[in-house]
Amino acid sequence: MRFTIPKQATTSLRTQYDADGFVTVNTLLNTPCLAPLHKAFDDLFDGIFETGIRPDEVNWQTGSDPTVTRQICNGWRANHTIASVVLDATLGEALCDIAGWEGCRIMQDNLLWKPPGAKSLGYHQDSAYTAWLTPADMITCWIALDDTTAEGGTMELATGSHRWQLRAPDGEFHAPPDYRQALTNAIAVNHESPEIVPVVARVAA
Repeated sequence: MRFTIPKQATTSLRTQYDADGFVTVNTLLNTPCLAPLHKAFDDLFDGIFETGIRPDEVNWQTGSDPTVTRQICNGWRANHTIASVVLDATLGEALCDIAGWEGCRIMQDNLLWKPPGAKSLGYHQDSAYTAWLTPADMITCWIALDDTTAEGGTMELATGSHRWQLRAPDGEFHAPPDYRQALTNAIAVNHESPEIVPVVARVAA
């Protein structure tokens, strides 16, 4: 089993998800999965696509600018290990339970690798990049493969912003001068001052 997610746990998380727009779960992924996933990341960013299919979006390869955060979209198409995790039925069922949905389908995976000192990605709503989706209902599951800290530049979330109006992409996504500028703009439109929560992850017990 890649994930151990008791049914009662997802039910209890739904209240928090409805209130804040997100929940955090430590040790979501079982420890034996970590080493193969690290190897899969190395292969994909080295341009090794074991299925023979190139991911839909490759924004960094070995030898590219080392100061930027590295990104590949739909790596599951190119690597069986990545596919085994992002297409896992247990994970999909848990996300449906948390969101209160009867079912869901994957839109895309997003492999991010942020080395020490790398530049940030900009604040955004995921729906901003899927204007063709109606209704724009989606849930994102971020799975950390390494422990993270607030000081280390982990992902940040704006509490309650899931209730804000949907917006178009705002500013640069990769390495913006001010990674919080889009958030500042959205706060001005929505007249709210959300709590900013850094996601501090612990990947293994």
